[in-house]
Amino acid sequence: MPTRSAAYKIVHDDVLDGIGNIFVPREDIDPAFDLLSVGGVDFTRDDIPENAEVSAVAWQLHATHQRPLVAANGEAWNGEPIAVLQSDPPEHLYNLPHATGIPESHRPVTIYGVTLVVTRDGKDTALLRFVDWADVYSQLGLGFSPRVPEVPESGDHGMQRIGDVPAGPVT
Repeated sequence: MPTRSAAYKIVHDDVLDGIGNIFVPREDIDPAFDLLSVGGVDFTRDDIPENAEVSAVAWQLHATHQRPLVAANGEAWNGEPIAVLQSDPPEHLYNLPHATGIPESHRPVTIYGVTLVVTRDGKDTALLRFVDWADVYSQLGLGFSPRVPEVPESGDHGMQRIGDVPAGPVT
């Protein structure tokens, strides 16, 4: 099980490896990556449990959105297919007028997250990184408008298919 310092370093390296190519750490803020300090709550390394099987590390990253946000097919910890953020999007995306994903905005952002560092029985360490993406998107000037599908007459609460959505004006 990792020490406080080891858990901090593991999370630091994971965040920078995972999103640091897209959200490049700012050089005008030192340190660009640090423990979370928000709303009058300042986390310190003493808040990271020492030699624990599970440690929660609350962090923030001051960065600039330098590369496009592009999703790729990935795999969750349990083998389930999920969409994951490409940490190093292909160069050809920069030359397309309407590239897939969210183009780089060059806006400064502060990304807030929590990473769980899980080491059980002294075996391999697993990381579960949670990011407040809604806040990131808001800082990038993005928004979304969710549409809750109506339950079909069949009572099936599953996802509606495009063909099931009645045509008509958007409201």
